Amino acid sequence: MFSQNKPRLYIVYYRRGTPGTYHVALVHAPKRPAAWDPAPDPDPEHKSVGDCVQYHITNLPSPDEPTGERWRYETPAVFLRTERVVAALLLGKPADRGRAALAASLRGVPVVQGDRNFRCKNWVWLAIDKLVADGILGPLPGSGQQLFQVGLDLANSVVQASSWDKPLPMCDVDGNRIQ
Repeated sequence: MFSQNKPRLYIVYYRRGTPGTYHVALVHAPKRPAAWDPAPDPDPEHKSVGDCVQYHITNLPSPDEPTGERWRYETPAVFLRTERVVAALLLGKPADRGRAALAASLRGVPVVQGDRNFRCKNWVWLAIDKLVADGILGPLPGSGQQLFQVGLDLANSVVQASSWDKPLPMCDVDGNRIQ
């Protein structure tokens, strides 16, 4: 059956302490979830997270690692519109094989340990390329790294103007703003 409201996959850019740097993650969410809009109640217990899943890696201190950190893959349910979210890039609708196929593909993305240059953005680049190779996402107009840059350009252009009480800035894979 044809559905116009199928969940979408986004690259989401989260503000960090240093201007111009972001934590990035893939988020599987409804087409236009209420969670993208500013929450009327800032109390986290009143925020719905039901259909939104974040796929990302985080680094934890680890004295046993040569780099002093260890990367960990996580898939929490999230409320998408937090004060840290700056912008999002819509990658598209994952194939009809369901969230389980999406999750299985992403579990196969390497989480590189011991490389000081490996960051969450590198994992997102690899993840996008793997999702296309696995047929979870259709063909895209660029590599994971190129698409990340399209979203990064949006995030950098709106970070100063972004406001909690306005809709989340979003663009498509070509950099066109989505209202």
